[in-house]
Amino acid sequence: MEAKREQAMVWLFVLIAVAVLVATVFALTGAMGGTGATYRAYFPFAGGLEPGAGVRYAGGPKVGRVEKLQLTRRTLRVSKLRLA
Repeated sequence: MEAKREQAMVWLFVLIAVAVLVATVFALTGAMGGTGATYRAYFPFAGGLEPGAGVRYAGGPKVGRVEKLQLTRRTLRVSKLRLA
């Protein structure tokens, strides 16, 4: 009887650990729909920039993505830049 109780406790611990791991991954990737700030930026040259492109902070970690682009007469306007 003691062995079954011990086995049940191990499974309970494993399930809780997996749930915490999954929740942490979702929280770190922003998959839970975390609201972020929206910014606008203007670039005189932005070759290769397209909607869905990742935004990096000073060339380091990814902090958001480009949602919408708008071409004006002289500049490329990133009209929606969402940071997570």
